[in-house]
Amino acid sequence: MPLSMPQKQALLLSTAEALFRLHGIRRVTVEEVCNKAGVSKVTFYKYFANRNALALAVLERMIDHNRAETHVLLHSDQPFGQRLQALLALKHSIIDSMGPALIEDIMTRPSPEVLALLQTAQEKSLADTRTFLKEGYASGALNPAIPESLIFYLMQFSRSWFNDAGFVAIEPNPSQRAHLLTTLLMTGICMPPEAAHA
Repeated sequence: MPLSMPQKQALLLSTAEALFRLHGIRRVTVEEVCNKAGVSKVTFYKYFANRNALALAVLERMIDHNRAETHVLLHSDQPFGQRLQALLALKHSIIDSMGPALIEDIMTRPSPEVLALLQTAQEKSLADTRTFLKEGYASGALNPAIPESLIFYLMQFSRSWFNDAGFVAIEPNPSQRAHLLTTLLMTGICMPPEAAHA
């Protein structure tokens, strides 16, 4: 029984996502996606203008899924410290699931459209982040010497730090660099353990 058109579109998206996670966006062709999905190029072009349009659709779907998971976690009833640890674990899980090639493409050579998508996603998550930080400061879990404005300021530089030649020399693996930056930013804002328990 042939797949309906929406099913074919979903199949193209899921196939492309798997290939992008494995090889990155730049190393995957429309032909590869079509062959792996068992869908003709004619069908592909009914849904997507080109590989970049497909990549944007895949990334948007991934971002929406990750944002939904993060939103649920941030608004759970767990104490702040537990939510922060769970958030760090979730961020590491997301990084691992993306794979080094996709992270490298997104962080080092994003197209203008991908960069705009990532900036829009970051803007959408700001309200949740601000609320979460306010709770952390109120609970005493976050270091009051590090103001919220500094945290947001530093977050703006994560892409340039990720691509810094010195950092790449220290850690050439893109996934590991993403892990290190995430851990540094998320745990660096916390109160030192001895101060938190005093």
